[in-house]
Amino acid sequence: MQKSKVDVSMLVAFGGIRVGKEIRRAIATILVIYAEVKKTISSRSVSGPKRQAIFPCHSTKAPVADRRRSLFSSQLLSSTSSFILFPLSPPSAMFKLARTRPFTAALRAATEPSMRTRIAQQQRNLSIHEYLSANLLKSYGVGVPKGEVARSAEEAEAVAKSLGNDDMVIKAQVLAGGRGKGHFDNGLKGGVRVIYSPTEAKMFAGQMIGQKLITKQTGAAGRLCNSVYIVERKFARREFYLAVLMDRQTQSPVIVASSQGGMDIEAVAKENPEAIITTPIDIKVGVTDAIATKIATELGFSEQCVDEARQTIQNLYRAFMDTDATQIEINPLSETSDHQVLAMDAKLSFDDNAEFRQKEIFSWRDTTQEDADEVKAAEHGLNFIKLDGDIGCLVNGAGLAMATMDIIKLNGGSPANFLDVGGGATPAAIKTAFELITSDPKVSAIFVNIFGGIVRCDAIAQGLINVVHEMDLRTPIIARLQGTNMEQAHKSTNPASRSSQLRISRVLRKSPFSSARLSRWPARSTWVSNSLLVSKLRVDFSFVMSTVRLLHLSFLVKRVLRRN
Repeated sequence: MQKSKVDVSMLVAFGGIRVGKEIRRAIATILVIYAEVKKTISSRSVSGPKRQAIFPCHSTKAPVADRRRSLFSSQLLSSTSSFILFPLSPPSAMFKLARTRPFTAALRAATEPSMRTRIAQQQRNLSIHEYLSANLLKSYGVGVPKGEVARSAEEAEAVAKSLGNDDMVIKAQVLAGGRGKGHFDNGLKGGVRVIYSPTEAKMFAGQMIGQKLITKQTGAAGRLCNSVYIVERKFARREFYLAVLMDRQTQSPVIVASSQGGMDIEAVAKENPEAIITTPIDIKVGVTDAIATKIATELGFSEQCVDEARQTIQNLYRAFMDTDATQIEINPLSETSDHQVLAMDAKLSFDDNAEFRQKEIFSWRDTTQEDADEVKAAEHGLNFIKLDGDIGCLVNGAGLAMATMDIIKLNGGSPANFLDVGGGATPAAIKTAFELITSDPKVSAIFVNIFGGIVRCDAIAQGLINVVHEMDLRTPIIARLQGTNMEQAHKSTNPASRSSQLRISRVLRKSPFSSARLSRWPARSTWVSNSLLVSKLRVDFSFVMSTVRLLHLSFLVKRVLRRN
């Protein structure tokens, strides 16, 4: 056989891609390879003996030297990438794919962050109930309406009597926005109601406590209301918006304020951005009298209230810094008819990393307001967020997890979860991870993608084996183990190993994808391989690595999604 300039058996790699000059060079090299392969294939019939000549590793009848070279290339390059479970199609199919929509979409995703998969925001911060926020702000000298919390209808009646006011507001204590426009699962409309007597307080509390409040933020599942906050009703002369938060762009705290309080600040930013005042704060200097006075004046506080507004702004910043808060949002911050400055509603969030020195604040965490699976995952050191898809994901590293989910999404699939096992994954943690994934009845396959830097591949492999046996798992598992203790991991999953009674299909022996869709995969099966990359190129392979990595995963996911 006359050798061509580029003789390709397979191109496989996994990972992210780099943008800029390298990606342009990679694309150019891909096109060169494509032209050479197309020329080679068009001059031969890719069937029978000639197919074996082009793809020597596909047949045991190929010359021994050719098979050895292919396997040597495989072992050499598997140290760069060893994707478990995927045998490839001929190069013609691979390069045909390179010109199709999945590949171009994947490239767009790499260069356009807006294309990335949308997932629920990871819960890195503690949020506390409104009544706790009000009490905390009050301790820092911030004015708040008089009020108390009640956990039963009888308590609500007693609290209303103690306030000694005919005008009151009862608020369902649920960690979600849009309470006033929400509704309870028993039909009651509105999680924030104006009441005029202790009798009404008892009636509404009885209808709210123990029921789920459904808002735009909670979704159809809603959030359980365990208590209500009853406060005296104050009549606002003016309403403002004010928040203290951390800003990544300026790498400092920033005060965001608006004269249009009591409204959705995102809508204000979209429709009237000029109404929003943003003031970066030098963390070494803090909020001086001049800064606070300037903000209060620009917002539009009356002359009688400017000084009190200045003090309120400074006290809010002091609370923000002292408590390791990530956000203090007051909406509305009101100037009342009797010229008081009061925080009518407060939303506070705190950095989870500060738990060791904010023990009292973190003791206020209400786990009933959090997803039960996410709470369970956190107890085992796992980062878990439940989504609406049907492909379970178990990955180490948030970046790799996001990249994996992106490509699943780009190929028309839908991830069932975000799950980062971190660097301290143990067999017990892996079992917990699989329990979380398989608790979702929609999950039809599980994708395990591990790059062992800190985490040990053998621990992950042993966890996989234990999970399949102990849970009698029937869901197909796709796994990739690469990195620390990779060899031990491959040995433990070897078909000849007594410790592994799994049904294993190795690449270059039997293809689990070649003749059957995912829906036909046998239950209780795991496909493993430590030699997947078989390639002989006479070009600088480093140019194409980043692009081909994404191409391969796109191709893999497309095959997986054909199960339906």
